[in-house]
Amino acid sequence: ICVTLFHTMTATSAPNQSNLLTPHTFSSSNSTPPLAYRFRLIGLIDKSLSVLKILNRYSFSGKDRIHEEVFSDAFYEQVMKRNESLKAGDLLLNYLAVFNDIPVGALCTKTRSQDCDSEDLLIVNVCVLPAYRKLGIGKQIMSELREMCERHNSEGVSEGGDKGAAKKPHVRRIVMDEVKCVLSDTEKDTFLRKVGFEKIGDEWAMEIRAKTEE
Repeated sequence: ICVTLFHTMTATSAPNQSNLLTPHTFSSSNSTPPLAYRFRLIGLIDKSLSVLKILNRYSFSGKDRIHEEVFSDAFYEQVMKRNESLKAGDLLLNYLAVFNDIPVGALCTKTRSQDCDSEDLLIVNVCVLPAYRKLGIGKQIMSELREMCERHNSEGVSEGGDKGAAKKPHVRRIVMDEVKCVLSDTEKDTFLRKVGFEKIGDEWAMEIRAKTEE
């Protein structure tokens, strides 16, 4: 199946959203991605919501029941509402995973307050297209997310950095929420351990600290 993803995203004031105004074609069954590649996470914007929907549809191909139950219109409405509620200095919550300028995966999260100073970041949607699996992209998604959380904890001490300004909650943990996954339970558990998660009670969680300068 050959799918064309048209990047209708435009550069905005949000970070990591430049150079995305070209169409790319990939084959979900016949293409062999190069081993040397450029990878990055870019913030999801409203004009790229259609790309997120395509990624979920083809990542969960063959699992239609899961797709229809989880990725309803209400799910995508909540994703965009969380985007709209962000303020200056907030950690971005939703991303596309870009491999050599082609969107091949996605990551959606939400926050869960712990107290006035900290919150958990809950992963609610993560996927990688079938043709791009077994390349370490899933691991790279988690690594990039962890780094962004650590950077946020280091830099987002206060809004605007002014004395007396309201403190931004730091990210205490990344938690796998009730995420529907294409992996079996055994494969998922193995993957999560490899990327730094630990099973704590009924949750898989990764502790986050502030990123230290070298």
